[in-house]
Amino acid sequence: MHKNQSSSFVATRRSSAVSGLLAHWKPRFVAGMTALLFAAGFSLAPRDALAALVTLDTTALAGTGATLEFTLFDGDGDLGNNSVTVSSLATNGMFLTATCAIGCTGGPPYVLNDLPGFGQFLQPLTLGTSVTFDISFTRNFVPNGTNAPDRLSLSLLDDVASFTLVNTNLDLLNDVVPVQDALLIADLAPGTGLVLASSTTPHLGITAVPLPGSLALLGLGLLLLPRRRIAHI
Repeated sequence: MHKNQSSSFVATRRSSAVSGLLAHWKPRFVAGMTALLFAAGFSLAPRDALAALVTLDTTALAGTGATLEFTLFDGDGDLGNNSVTVSSLATNGMFLTATCAIGCTGGPPYVLNDLPGFGQFLQPLTLGTSVTFDISFTRNFVPNGTNAPDRLSLSLLDDVASFTLVNTNLDLLNDVVPVQDALLIADLAPGTGLVLASSTTPHLGITAVPLPGSLALLGLGLLLLPRRRIAHI
């Protein structure tokens, strides 16, 4: 074999070996890096967004008439720069006719915006033992020293006088964007997420499981990276 032919043969074998390695590692590497980008607060969507599946354990109030009040309050003065989407509502109780009017479109899913200053979606129901829904929201905020992020809140109200049915530790009446007895809140700014009430009277269990494209993918991304062993996150 001539020298040039030998060099060509070696180069071909190296190229094949590299291609094989890339074919082996690339899917896991790309998946891992994509997950890490999401976890770091980046999104492949046009706007930075977060999504979660929320579950409310309403056993303590089963049989009670109530209203789920989803509200998006403007805090930064930039009307319309954020939105909240509520979808996949489910309960083993009974839903009644929803109200989607002020800063709210759709049905379902319901999309809130803060163009009027706030957006609101009301879902009356007779409570069973659980309520679940998907919630997603954008996180756009440019601080100017005096403003605050837009704020999402969820409250559980009675179906007569619209007073809260549940006292919670998310009683933030002195904030720039005040809320009272919220089950959950989210300040819509990069790097933020849902904040769940940790104390409720009567007791309601509240859990949120991030959906794909959210911070939960951090653990998945680390596990998918090649040749890394993760004992725990």
